[in-house]
Amino acid sequence: MSKQSTVFIGILALLFCPLCALADDIYFYAPVQSLELSGDELPLGTAASARPGSAYQLPDARNFRFYQPYAVGEQSAEIYVEVDPGFTWNPRRSFIENLDGCRIAIRSKKTGKPLGKLFLPKPDCSGFFVLDFVGPDPSVDQAGMRDKFFKTKENHYTNLLTWQAPGAAWFRHQARAARQVRTGDPRMTEPRTGRRQNSDLQDTFSLFTGGRAVSENIQLDRELRVEAGSGNLTVPIDSIVGITTSEIDWSDLIDKSAPEKDALSRAIPFDQHALFFPRFRAMADCVDEARERGTPVLRLIDSRSEDALTLERYERQLCLPLDFLARAIGPRLIASAAMTGSDPCLRAGSDVAILFEAIDATALRAMIAARHSAALSNATRVETVTGKIVDDIPYTGVVSPGREICSYAATIDKVVVVTNSLVQLERIACTLTGDLQSIAQLDEYTFFRDRYRRGDPAESAFLIVSDATIRRWCSPRWRIAISRRTRAAAALSEMQAKHLGEIRGGIISARQLEHSQPVPAFGDLFIDGSGVRSTGYGSLGFLTPIVELPIDRVSEEEKNAYEWYRTRYQRNWRQYFDPIAARLSLDPDKVELDLTVMPLIASSEYRPFMESIGNRELKPDAGDRHPEAGLHFIMALDSDSQPVKQASGFVSAMLVGVEANPLNWIGDWLTVYAEEDPFWDELAAAGKEKGPRGLEKFFEENFSRLPVVLHLDVANGFKLVAFLTAIHAFVEQSSPGMTHWEPLKHNGEDYVKISPTRKGRRAMSGVGDFDDLAVFYAATGESLVVTLNERALKASLDRLIARLAKKEAEKDPPGAPWLGRSMAIEANRSALDVIETIFDGELRSAMKNRSWSNLAILNEWRRLLQEKDPVGFHQNLWKTKLVCPGGGAYRWNDEFRTMESTIYGHPGAPRPGADQPSPLDGIKNAGLGISFENDGLRARARLDRSVR
Repeated sequence: MSKQSTVFIGILALLFCPLCALADDIYFYAPVQSLELSGDELPLGTAASARPGSAYQLPDARNFRFYQPYAVGEQSAEIYVEVDPGFTWNPRRSFIENLDGCRIAIRSKKTGKPLGKLFLPKPDCSGFFVLDFVGPDPSVDQAGMRDKFFKTKENHYTNLLTWQAPGAAWFRHQARAARQVRTGDPRMTEPRTGRRQNSDLQDTFSLFTGGRAVSENIQLDRELRVEAGSGNLTVPIDSIVGITTSEIDWSDLIDKSAPEKDALSRAIPFDQHALFFPRFRAMADCVDEARERGTPVLRLIDSRSEDALTLERYERQLCLPLDFLARAIGPRLIASAAMTGSDPCLRAGSDVAILFEAIDATALRAMIAARHSAALSNATRVETVTGKIVDDIPYTGVVSPGREICSYAATIDKVVVVTNSLVQLERIACTLTGDLQSIAQLDEYTFFRDRYRRGDPAESAFLIVSDATIRRWCSPRWRIAISRRTRAAAALSEMQAKHLGEIRGGIISARQLEHSQPVPAFGDLFIDGSGVRSTGYGSLGFLTPIVELPIDRVSEEEKNAYEWYRTRYQRNWRQYFDPIAARLSLDPDKVELDLTVMPLIASSEYRPFMESIGNRELKPDAGDRHPEAGLHFIMALDSDSQPVKQASGFVSAMLVGVEANPLNWIGDWLTVYAEEDPFWDELAAAGKEKGPRGLEKFFEENFSRLPVVLHLDVANGFKLVAFLTAIHAFVEQSSPGMTHWEPLKHNGEDYVKISPTRKGRRAMSGVGDFDDLAVFYAATGESLVVTLNERALKASLDRLIARLAKKEAEKDPPGAPWLGRSMAIEANRSALDVIETIFDGELRSAMKNRSWSNLAILNEWRRLLQEKDPVGFHQNLWKTKLVCPGGGAYRWNDEFRTMESTIYGHPGAPRPGADQPSPLDGIKNAGLGISFENDGLRARARLDRSVR
């Protein structure tokens, strides 16, 4: 064996095999207080680094994880700092007293006192103290120190698992390995992580675009509860009952005039999702839009800052980069295109098929063949494959062992198909030959294609997810298969972490590994320079598509887990199941999305809105629409609905002497709008100058000027007068002399100002500044307007007078309809600027946290493995690129011994972050609308943008 090989094996043994730790390892475990500390920043006072009288602004729970003590040893010592749960700085205690509860665990190859640097968070979490330390002499009780070291190491990596950050597979492996050294048993209890919480902006975005409805209905993230061991496979899969919820009866919903069908709809199986592009150019535009504007949108809504490179991966796998057919040649060969597959798990691995309605099939196949030849030349271990499928239909292709390249092409009845799965190719062939029902034959396809008519020049893409598709995704075969694949992926991750040294060393030829068959049909396991691969489940770069996984029998545990899932899932449906369809329209000056989900689940978050709205619909003239409203929200309202009746009952109990239904004056809608006003510019300036605290302080000091108006439609003006009279009487009776009600006039219209009296201001002293606070309202025969801003109220009355004049002159044409018949939001550029300002602090903080979440695993690769390019190493190993959401790069900071972002820095030396492109950049106006229909919803979104 060569000297180099001996050294390499020794390094592997040290880094990756704790069980083989050498006998001369020296272990230390001691309180941090016992260390000899030195350094220019050594804080000796009672309030380290804080100004006298300053407030200690500790971060919230989401941020505090970044401010944990850590240490780096000299001579490649392995060091972990352990703190008691809930560790925080107390400014009233000395620096040394604050270290009570902090301990350091060290494994070193060098005898004598260990040396290193200790990084301790400053009391206000504005950074870290950088201190040199000298540890104590080695303890006589090395066995006890060794046990404490590995316990601390296990706790360290288990804690990292709770972050839900990139690197979980490695952290889990390290925790298990440390536990095995200590106890002889690698099994561990997975830490509870909980669900990720969205921001208010994310929730609003999801609600009004219909994204919430899609996630509620499909619920792909609901995994089966199956342990690692699956038990004996004794239950036939076909004996398990799937979803029994009825299908929708479309007979009364389908228009008798048959709509034009997509040419490729006859080729797509009825139980697969389908995305149709009416023209090749439309497909190219959609991909460009996803690449250009999809990135900032994903930065807004995604909880992790990593790029699975999904689009690029499938382009490479299928040998179909868009510039291959690009822009000039594609339209000459392709009339229309479609994308389909049997599951939506694109990130993990899916059977994707691209179908082309060919103008010249021969020329198109020649171009595809040329791409296959290029793959043979440019990639290693790629082989040519040929064969025949249904009815002797020939196909050609290129495939690599790990399916990094996997492209099959065939021409079937003038349809050119390119796919990464022979099973998918056979399903399409069976559909075209009539042996399998096509999506074109479904009633819901007819319904949705009637709603979203083919041939509309604005259409860029049309998506349909049929009843049969969702039913298939919820079937026992699919759910158990995805459960097995998830468990197989976990096993592959653990095996990859275990053999990281070999992969890192670069294995020329694949070799087989022993394994314990973690899931049924796992097959043989191989390792090479790209990672580990199972013959049954593929690799972490591309897991075997679910449709290709053979499942004939399952265990009792799997059967019980599925039945538990099915029972709870079916409780969501009152009567029928839920097909989904959407149309996307892309133009240089606007983007439009129209989504239909029907029906919604029984427990949908939309239900309270549906119940309050009832069967009411918004008319074009509803809501006091006017250009001076920067942001306008409106919803239809049914005064006979249960929520309104409940509110009416509460008011009735409070207002003694009023009739049983005091809110029966309410009409058909409610609206809230924000008027354009200098208030918003001042708010934005305060936010930009002082951040979230500036916004908060500005609101506190200027709340009385808030130019927001509540406007209610009135069905009966006399009943409204009686209600307001009762309110006045109640206030005077319960708080006599506290308020002053002043009747005023504007242009002949009456309104009322309600303000606190001197007595009222004295009673509220200390609560806030109420000197200028007043509530203004105007009650007319058609509306009730309430606001804190008198100018806004007067403007509302002026518009009322103008509307009445137009109505009398019969010169009031109906306006443009709202985007939704039930609910809608409209915002102009000024309002979008304010929204960006208000949420800027939250988004910046979220972006910084996501950027810093990548540092833990990058530091592992840099500190532990001495990798010069941790980002590239991680991408090569896990097939996912860690990205800074601010657009920066990651680099090594030698002073703090950590990776850092060029945009956000690191917790020890944070940077404010640069201004980033916003998802709202270039948007002039935005509109969102929801219409509830047939117990489902139709959500529409429109973005008007500046022409680029």
